[in-house]
Amino acid sequence: MIRFMTRLNTVPELSHIRPITDSTKEEPQKKASRKAWHWLLVLPFLGLMWPPLYAKADPVLFGFPFFYWYQFAWVIVSAILTGIVYLATRRR
Repeated sequence: MIRFMTRLNTVPELSHIRPITDSTKEEPQKKASRKAWHWLLVLPFLGLMWPPLYAKADPVLFGFPFFYWYQFAWVIVSAILTGIVYLATRRR
């Protein structure tokens, strides 16, 4: 019981924790370049914004009309673009 009590009274070592840094001290040029990458996330929105553009049956891909496979292709493209933006904008 005494061994347990002494363990409770000790302060854990915090050497593995990094100090908090102020992100507002970041160079404006780096911040602007990170914001520019976010414009890639607008592409899926623009590609799917006007349905009459892709509301047709031909061409067919693996038996699916253009309307369906075009939208599904944007799901894959959106995931890839999101990964690219994440990797380009994460802080190191």
